Order: sequence, then C-alpha cells, then structure tokens
Amino acid sequence: MLAAGAVPATASATNSVIAPRTVCVTPTKDATNTVVGYWATFTYTASGLTGQGKNIPAGNKNQVTIGGSPVVFTQSGQQPWIERFVNTTQPKYAFQIWFPANSTVEWTVTADVTRSASANKNTAHCGENGLPGEPGTPGEPGEPGAPGLSPLIEELEPSLEYPNGAIRITERTYGSNGEIVLGQQYVVRNGADGKDGKDGLSPLIEVLEPSDEYPNGAIRVTERSYDEDGEIVLGQQYVVRNGKDGKDGLTPTMTALPVGDERCPAGGVEIAAAETVYVVCNGRDGKDGVDGKDGVDGKDGVNGSNGADGAPGTTTIVYMTAPATTESRGAVLAATAENKGSKRVAKLKIVARKGKKISNLKVRVEGRRVKVKRTGSRTWTATVDLRGLPRGTYAAEVTARVNGRRVTRKHLYRVLYGNPKGGAKTGLNATGFVRL
Repeated sequence: MLAAGAVPATASATNSVIAPRTVCVTPTKDATNTVVGYWATFTYTASGLTGQGKNIPAGNKNQVTIGGSPVVFTQSGQQPWIERFVNTTQPKYAFQIWFPANSTVEWTVTADVTRSASANKNTAHCGENGLPGEPGTPGEPGEPGAPGLSPLIEELEPSLEYPNGAIRITERTYGSNGEIVLGQQYVVRNGADGKDGKDGLSPLIEVLEPSDEYPNGAIRVTERSYDEDGEIVLGQQYVVRNGKDGKDGLTPTMTALPVGDERCPAGGVEIAAAETVYVVCNGRDGKDGVDGKDGVDGKDGVNGSNGADGAPGTTTIVYMTAPATTESRGAVLAATAENKGSKRVAKLKIVARKGKKISNLKVRVEGRRVKVKRTGSRTWTATVDLRGLPRGTYAAEVTARVNGRRVTRKHLYRVLYGNPKGGAKTGLNATGFVRL
C-alpha cells in the first residue's frame, strides 16, 4: 500500500517505477519514559528498470525530508537512504531514519514517475512488545566490550564523479582480534546551487476617478507575478474606496476662571466645545517641606585692615528706636560726629544641599536687591553693603526655587554694635551662612 503523501502517477508498460514503502515506526523515549521521536523504516518495490538496475543519487530525485526540510546525514549512527535500485516486487532492502515525535518524515524517488512514502506518530508501530517474562538467573559478568566506533566521515573535493563535492561515510567495527575494520561506505553528494529567481514584482496601483460605482474615487491594487515563460501576469485585484469628507470641526471657546471660582478655587480655564464643557483647574501650591539640619559653621576669615579716617563730619542728632532685641531692649540711640554710620561690607554665603536644584536665586537687604555671584557648583556669595547705615539690625532676605518650590531664608546684620558678627549665633543667625 502506498503511504500517505504519495504522488499518484500513470505509468505505461515502458515506464520505470520506483515506489517507496513505509514499513513501520519504532518509538524512542527519554529518561521520563516520554516518547520524543521515532525510527521510521522504509523499503521499496520497483519495475521497468534495466537488468543492471538504476542508480539515483541522493538529491532532488532521491530525497528525504523531515518536516519539509531536506536531510543531510552527518550524525553518528544514521544510515543514508538507498541510491541503487533493482526490479523487485517484494521489499528486499530497507533503511531507517529518526524523526521528532511532532514531525513527519517523507522519502521521495523520481524515476520516470515520482512516488513517495511518509511516516509520522500514527504510522503502524514495529512489533509491539509482549508481556514481560519471569526474570532469569543472572549470568556471570562478561568481559568489558570495546568502545563503540563512530563512522568515518570524509569531505570529498569536487571532481568529475562529484562535481559539487560530497561527504563519504564509512562504517567501522572491531574485528575478532580487536582491530578496526572498515565496512559499508555511503556517499552523500552536495547538490548544485539553484538558479537565482527573478526579482519580485510590486503590485500595480491605480487611482480611480469618482464614478457611479465609486462616488468618492478609489485606489485599485492588482497583484503581479511571472508565468513559466517569464511573462508578467496580472492576478487578484483589490479596490480601496475613498471615504466621504467629514464635517468641519468646531473651535473650542476658552474662558479664564479667576481665583476663588467655586469650581476652581485656585483659578483655571473653562473650555467649551459644542455642547460639552471642560474645566481645567490650576493646582494649589503644596506645603513647604521640613528644613534640613544646618551644617557646621565654617572658620571666621581674617579681619581686613582699617580704612583711612574720613574728613570730620557735622554734628547731627538723630533719634531712632532700635528693634526689640535682647541687646537693645528698645533703647533710643543717637549718631554723633564720631558715629556717623557703618563702614561694613559683608559677604553672605549661600549653600545648596546636595541633590537640590536651585533656580531664581535673589537676595534683598531691607527690600533692596543686591548682587549675587556664583562661587561653586552649590555655593553663591551675595555682597551686603552696610556702609552709611545707622546703628540697628537689618535683614537680608534670600529667595529661590528649590526643586521647583519657593523657599525664603533670612539673615540679620547688626550695625554699630561693636561686634560685627552679631554676638551669639541664635535664631536666624544660628549659622554664618544661609543653607537652601
């Protein structure tokens, strides 16, 4: 019986026919007793061959495929398929090939006609095992056998006999004296390179004008290919109709919402589109984070040299109330000819904590903005000019955006109190610099 996948053919009396046959399959299992593949056994019958038979080398006319892919034998223990065929009505010669459990193996032979046979997991299994017999008496241990020999594999260069080269596989066994004996040889010929195919054809694309069939026009796409004579043949056509133009969209109306609006307490925008109204509210300012711990004070710098004495001034009595601090206690202070005003120019150092992003840094003294100079990757210095100011306490206000959040810090300066460092470091003057 011809196996599944065989190609039917009608042979005349003079046709030579070689018909592959599937004998059976033998399952192979892994360590978990799961079937992972099968050994398929193939044979053949033949008629119409000459008395000497017919030689069909492995290739396009004598091919074994597994899962549709041609097989090339290079593994130890594999047997090349039959290449020499003689007339026979009863199978005389056979070979085996292993294939995975989820695949199919097929042997195809072309003489004057093409015939094939295939096998898969559903093919009849070779003789099923009977019930196990009673265990026999263990025999004496035998002598260790010689290691098995893998076949000898040789690569043959192109020659007159093998124009594209080949691989020769020679079986090897041990003789009665332990010597290596060469056995049957098999030659697997390399196939010739096929001709390059023609470049593929892109489809034919046509723009169709509006018509009764296509009121808005369309695009027609036609497949193209080559026939056996190399001529271009038109194939399946597809028509993609153009859609109708949609209605014009409406421009939304946008209205700003003031702070205090019942829908957006922080203000926002009202967007009206057709019959739909959307409200986009401004976000509220988040709460200020907790200030980090102040760093250790730096060492005091060296005092500068005293400046030259100024010209004698006029005597003017000025009455002013000092801020309510522990040192002044609200006393009334006076500026005299000897005490006309401060000569001090202070440097206020500003330090950013590691990982903080600083922007919009500004420094003001009593509302007046002063110059700020960047002195490092995380440090700035502001020049605080206190010259000419009467005795009192003055505030330097530092404002900046720290990681996008507005932050304000203050530092106090005491003028004409005798100690330019401001006495004990407490309150806003706990450190000699400002940390952001």
